Amino acid sequence: MKLIMENWRKFLTEEKLPLGKVAFANDDNEGENDEPDTGLESMLIKALQGHFGPDKPLKKNTTDLIINLIDKGLYPDVFQRVQEGNIYMGFHAPKEYYEKSFGPLPKRSKWYRAPIDALMKRAKKTFKDDSDAPSYVPRQKETTQASLFPDLDKRTASSWTTDIGTAKDFALNADPSEGEVSIILIADASNPDNYFINSEPFYKFDFAEDFRGEAEVIGIGDIKIKELVWLYEYHDEWRDEERSASEEE
Repeated sequence: MKLIMENWRKFLTEEKLPLGKVAFANDDNEGENDEPDTGLESMLIKALQGHFGPDKPLKKNTTDLIINLIDKGLYPDVFQRVQEGNIYMGFHAPKEYYEKSFGPLPKRSKWYRAPIDALMKRAKKTFKDDSDAPSYVPRQKETTQASLFPDLDKRTASSWTTDIGTAKDFALNADPSEGEVSIILIADASNPDNYFINSEPFYKFDFAEDFRGEAEVIGIGDIKIKELVWLYEYHDEWRDEERSASEEE
């Protein structure tokens, strides 16, 4: 571990090819290059494999390395920043978390003002003033164990997508529990405060090939939100169930 960290710090201050001539050559399911992996390459593969597989959020040491590769223009066919278009995140969480992070829920849509939104049972909240817009902050792992590298162990990545349909699926995945809200966050990739990494080039490697359909981009650090959507269909279902239970009593 100590040697890997020393190599990582050395890379950040030197001009060289840290992943050899070809990035992830041995893991490429479309290529035939047998170039051996470097130490940093093995570290990156393990971290990305955890992100795409067991869904382990990337930590600062890994995202710093990827950003550095992008900034230096190294392996541009693999490491790319997304800087245009809307980016979406869908999830469900307790209402308390939502309100603490993003403020009060938007009002339910009126059919005479927003008929499509009312029909689809969704309500929108738009932040026109960027200075007042909330940010999505990557959630940290709760632990009481002291870390040797507290800053580098910090989670800095979050999963987003360029496909709003995928975001909606995640927001409603496994049916939200009572007391939770289903939301879709919308961010602007062209906002210089937002940093997104394109996952598309990773799908040709073994560690990510099973996730081709998710159109994922990886958000780094705090992400400014320009709009959010509350999918309140399940809230109405809970209300109907409570009303039916009350009537039966």
